[in-house]
Amino acid sequence: MDWNLDHSGSFDTFFQKPGTLASEKSFGTWQLSNNQIIFSIRRKQEKDAIGDEESRRIAEEKRIQVIKATKSELQIIMNGKAFSLYRS
Repeated sequence: MDWNLDHSGSFDTFFQKPGTLASEKSFGTWQLSNNQIIFSIRRKQEKDAIGDEESRRIAEEKRIQVIKATKSELQIIMNGKAFSLYRS
């Protein structure tokens, strides 16, 4: 999973399903509220395992709890699972 959080409040994410060419990209805006990152997803692009692509507009919100944040690491809980993200 790759994230880009822009200072202006826009974001994009990329997730590739392990062992396949299937992937999903999401685009929208983000904001920080207390210890949560709130994503307002406006558009998704999905590619299936054989390379067919679909892009659609959506209205979806995801909330991610921030456990720890430093300049190089972000520890979060997303969908009930803990993740550590590192800045490159």
